[in-house]
Amino acid sequence: MICAFMPALSQQHGGLVISRLQLQPLLPLAAPPAALNHGQGRRPPSHGCRPKHRTYQLHPRAQVAAQAAATEVDVAVIGGGIIGLCVALELLSHASQLSVALMERQVPCSGATGAGQGYIWLAHRQPNSPGWAIAQRSKQLWESMIDAAGTPSKNGHRSKKLGRKADIEWQENGSMLLALTAQEGQDLQDRAAMLQQNGIKAAYHSQAAVMELEPALQLPPSGGALLVESDVQLSGRRAAEVLLARCHETAGSSGRFQAYMNAPVQDVQLSPQTGAVTAISTACRQLVTRKGVVLAAGAWSGHLLSTATGDDRWQEVFKPRRGHLLELQLPAGMPPLRHGLMEMGYTQHLHKSGPLEDTGADIAFTATPSASGTCLVGSAREFSGWDVNPSQSIQEGIMQRAAHFLPGLSNYGSASEGVRVGLRPYALGGLPFIGPVAEVPGLYLAAGHEGAGLTMAPGTAELVVQHLMQENTSLEQQHADAFSPTHRMHAALAGVT
Repeated sequence: MICAFMPALSQQHGGLVISRLQLQPLLPLAAPPAALNHGQGRRPPSHGCRPKHRTYQLHPRAQVAAQAAATEVDVAVIGGGIIGLCVALELLSHASQLSVALMERQVPCSGATGAGQGYIWLAHRQPNSPGWAIAQRSKQLWESMIDAAGTPSKNGHRSKKLGRKADIEWQENGSMLLALTAQEGQDLQDRAAMLQQNGIKAAYHSQAAVMELEPALQLPPSGGALLVESDVQLSGRRAAEVLLARCHETAGSSGRFQAYMNAPVQDVQLSPQTGAVTAISTACRQLVTRKGVVLAAGAWSGHLLSTATGDDRWQEVFKPRRGHLLELQLPAGMPPLRHGLMEMGYTQHLHKSGPLEDTGADIAFTATPSASGTCLVGSAREFSGWDVNPSQSIQEGIMQRAAHFLPGLSNYGSASEGVRVGLRPYALGGLPFIGPVAEVPGLYLAAGHEGAGLTMAPGTAELVVQHLMQENTSLEQQHADAFSPTHRMHAALAGVT
């Protein structure tokens, strides 16, 4: 038996904090054992802070499953964020007899999924790159799950159908990438031409035209914006709820889907003869896996992999990258936002090379209207370990940056609807790892999406399930190979000692 670390659950949550400004301070993090101390060890903390948003209501079958131990399952999926949920639904929809167990150490949306803005964008991606390929495929899959949502299949089930657009707060607002300088403007004009050559309707607008399209926005005379009307956004929280419900509905009364919440995986058992995965264990049950295990545990994936494989380099590949996002009620008289907004500088913060150290927060302006009428304003990125407590200085920095673009926020003050803090699962090299782990037959990886989990989730699920079922991939082979854990490991660790 090989012990794979997954932090134990306490009465607090470690992946996400939804707090409110001007309320009582959050309780301090519970101190982990000395061997696991953030400053002394290499493992993530066992505790965090309970989110202050509404209580997540588990599907009735999930509550039943939490009390009934299962002994065998075809595939176990570790991680109940947007990636794990999409993988589970893809597996259940792929084969009518396949049994699936979803293992989540807390509840859905307690990690990065619940803390994001919900971008499903292509505007800032490089055409014909692996990231572009999987994001474009994912967008197609999102749209297919929405467009055909009301049409039952012949057996009466709605396989991989998510319901109405409103159910996941699907908003076709389009995106605007903002330029502040003439050079940035030229770069965006070049990008518009490149996107158009790849079938994406895109147009560059001057500062005066942008002000008409987005009255709340302020740009310098040298500024402008790239508008991509086909970009959309959705709510990660609502999507997670709907995906979990669809997993249960797809399985029906067969019992072939079980969701275990508040169930951190503690052990990954390997065959002494072949080294393949044979079972996983939590504190109260063991699951024997017949076909494999999909690891979609976000920022915690590196620690699980390191222990399961005996290769400490996995801990250098995956790191938590803390993010802050503010939810605001716009001041009276300020025009509502019509599009998703992102300054060009944001794209420069997405990827880092070299050692991952805490060098302070990178803050760049983003803003999106929510379906409820609030405004989501960000954003910050920082390598600061496993701390999920909101930072007042980062919140102030986000508001100061936002006021440069949205002057109506200049006198906003410190009150807001909420502060979302989550740990993005960063993978060294900037691309996720998707596919089989060569060292451990039967173990498949789907992690390292950083802030693009929602953007890439359906395509990731499709790709990892195609690997597991030994089928041809929907992506071009060169792009599928680019996400291979073996390929990514070699590329990411170049220069990592």
